[in-house]
Formats: sequence, structure tokens, C-alpha cells
Amino acid sequence: MNKQKKAHCFQGHYGRVGSLDWCNGLLASGSRDGNISIWDPRVGQVGAYRAHSQEICGLKWSPDGSYIASGGNDNKLSVFASKMDSQVVRFH
Repeated sequence: MNKQKKAHCFQGHYGRVGSLDWCNGLLASGSRDGNISIWDPRVGQVGAYRAHSQEICGLKWSPDGSYIASGGNDNKLSVFASKMDSQVVRFH
């Protein structure tokens, strides 16, 4: 019989988490609060972006992990550079 055990509990969003994407051992989460959090399962939250004024409905890392793109219910698309902690482009 397999036992299930909680490995981690990440706390950082103020709304429902609706989008997740993994890349190179990091997990990105997007939530109803309009924020993106970047998590390292070994240490917890390692980054955050204020991305949208409404719920984030999609997240995707670039193949090399240099960028993360998010789409929101505010009808905007944002792209962030993960190493510079800054927004690169925003489409309206």
C-alpha cells in the first residue's frame, strides 16, 4: 500500500491558483490575484511578478527558461525575463 505524503506547501498567492508550468526544476504559478510566483521546491519562493489586473489563465516558460509568458483575463499578454526580474514586453 502506498502512502501519500505532503512534500511542500507553498503559500504566496491571495487567490486561486489556476496556471502552473515547470522548467529546469522551477515551478511558475499564476493566480486570480494577477501575480506570478516562481518556486524552487527545495527552498520556496524565489521570485514574483505583478503581471495582470485580473486572473492569470495561462503560463508558459521559454524552452531555455529565460522567459516566462502569461495571459490574463484582462486580455493582455506579458513576457518577463527570468534573470532580470523585469517585464520585457506587454501586448494589449
